Amino acid sequence: MAIERKLIKESIDKVKVKKFVLDSLDNVGVGSVDVKRTPLGTRIIVTAVKPGLVIGRKGKNIQMLTSELSKRFNLENPQIEVQEVEIPEFNPAIMAEQLVSTIERGIHFRRASHSLIKRIMGKGALGVLIEISGKLSGERSRKEKFMAGYIKYSGETALQSVSTSVKQAKRKAGVIGVKIRVAPPSDPVKLAALVLDDSQIISESIEMNGKEAKDELQKLQDSISESSNKSTDLSPVQPDSTKKVSVKEKKAKAPKKAAVKEKKAKAPKKASVKEKKAKAPKKAAVKEKKAKAPKKAAVKEKKAK
Repeated sequence: MAIERKLIKESIDKVKVKKFVLDSLDNVGVGSVDVKRTPLGTRIIVTAVKPGLVIGRKGKNIQMLTSELSKRFNLENPQIEVQEVEIPEFNPAIMAEQLVSTIERGIHFRRASHSLIKRIMGKGALGVLIEISGKLSGERSRKEKFMAGYIKYSGETALQSVSTSVKQAKRKAGVIGVKIRVAPPSDPVKLAALVLDDSQIISESIEMNGKEAKDELQKLQDSISESSNKSTDLSPVQPDSTKKVSVKEKKAKAPKKAAVKEKKAKAPKKASVKEKKAKAPKKAAVKEKKAKAPKKAAVKEKKAK
């Protein structure tokens, strides 16, 4: 029991040291903190976006941290190492800290999360999931998810390939929780375990040594190519755009034919108008005859007298 208690106490101390380091280096862009016990002393590895901010001028911040750690946790010869993060977009802790800072500044959570997803996916990540919960807009608390790409939620592959981080944004309305899951592009075995079905997953406990490694990688590439071919075969058949164009052309030509028919139908009317104009002089001649009729009657009367 003494050994078990000792191990539990050591693990609790590690968690406390991690929390203290993260709290003291808040808003500096710290990605992760690892605590390792060595024969020389405790080794603390800090990964950050800008190591200069963590170290400080002439190493003042590091000296203060080491002294505080030795006093609070009775650590023997604590050694702090600062490493730079190569691609901060694949580190969910850094991304969550940036999202929290943007939300606290008053930027809308949807705009901030969409821009962050575009940034992460632009670097070539396999998938991103952002969960935001709290009083986002209004008095009722709710939860919203923003996702892009492919994310594994459970299983051994999710534990090994998907990294998560949880942060809190403090606003006037209340605390807003931010959770980010990032699946960075990893080695081919883990990638196959994420993308392929369970029947096609190759064991990740393969020792990549010699010819066995090459054979397994070749099998993996073949399985990935087969799955991509199946997906292309099962994709729905797209209708020909040429047919659609021909139908549209017919519809466009239909009104022209109707207009031609209307013109032909109106043509007789024009002819009738011409006939009326041709008949008009005849009517005028009839009127003239009627007008001359009384003159003839007067001539006859004169002759009779």
